[in-house]
Amino acid sequence: MRSRSFDNKVVLITGCAGGIGSAHCHEFLSKGATVLGIDILAPALETLQQKLASPLRKKFFAEICDISDEKQVKQSIQSLLENHGAIDVLVNNMGCTETQCLHDSNSKNWLHEIHLNLNSTYFVTQAVLPSMLSRKQGNIIMIGSVNASMMLGSPAYSAAKAGLLSYVKSIAVEYGACGIRANMLSPGSVLTKAWSKRLKKNPNIIEELKAWYPLQKVVTPEAVAKAAAFLASSDAQYITGINLPVDAGLSAGTPPLVAAITNVSFSKSTQKIIQA
Repeated sequence: MRSRSFDNKVVLITGCAGGIGSAHCHEFLSKGATVLGIDILAPALETLQQKLASPLRKKFFAEICDISDEKQVKQSIQSLLENHGAIDVLVNNMGCTETQCLHDSNSKNWLHEIHLNLNSTYFVTQAVLPSMLSRKQGNIIMIGSVNASMMLGSPAYSAAKAGLLSYVKSIAVEYGACGIRANMLSPGSVLTKAWSKRLKKNPNIIEELKAWYPLQKVVTPEAVAKAAAFLASSDAQYITGINLPVDAGLSAGTPPLVAAITNVSFSKSTQKIIQA
C-alpha cells in the first residue's frame, strides 16, 4: 500500500500531459493529493485522464491554458483557486527546447525559448504565491535541468533553466519566513516520447548515452516525480533553496572523460572487483 502523505493536499502541475508531467500526476494522485493539471494540449489532457485509474481520475482536474500568456494564467489560476481552494504544492514542470546549438539560434527563437521556459514559470508562480502567502504555507518545485550548469546543447533552454535556479533562491530567501519552501530538481536525460525522433535516427542512442552516466542509467519520468514528491513532503521540511540533481550522477562527472584523462577504464576495473 502506497503512502497517503498528500491526503487533503492540492497540487498544481504545469505541462501535466507530457512524459514527466503525467508521471508527476500519477505520483501525487497515488499519494492522496488532489491534482490540478495545466496544459495547452487538449487531446493530450484527454489521453492522460483516460489513462488514470478510476479512483485517481476523480481527484484529477484539468485546465487548458497557455502559460506563456500572463492574462490566461491569471484567469486560470483564479478559477482553480475558486473551485478547489488553496494550492499547497506547485510543480512548475512545463519546459521545451527547439534550438540545439548557438549556431542555429537567432533573436526570435532565443527570446521565444526564454519566454516559454523562464517567463511562463514566473507568471504561474506569481499567480499562485499570494494565496500561499496569505496562508503562510506553500511548496514550490521547479523542474530544471542539468543544462543549467553544464554545456549540453540547447543554449536558450539552458539559460532559462539557470535563471530558474536564481529565481528559486530568491523565493526561498524572501518568503522563507512566510512558510514558503522553493527548490529545483535538475534531471539529466529523461526517456520520454521527446526522444522518438532521435531514436529513429539512431536506435542505439540510449545505450550509448548510458556510458556517460556513472550509474549507467538514463533517468525515468517516474524517478523525477518521486524526487518532486520527496521535496514537497514533510520529510523535506528543512530543505529550501536547493538544486537537487536527478541525473544518475552526470553532474558528478562522466566516466568516458575520466577514462580518457587517466587511461583507466572504470568499467573494466569494476568488473575485476565484482569477479574477485
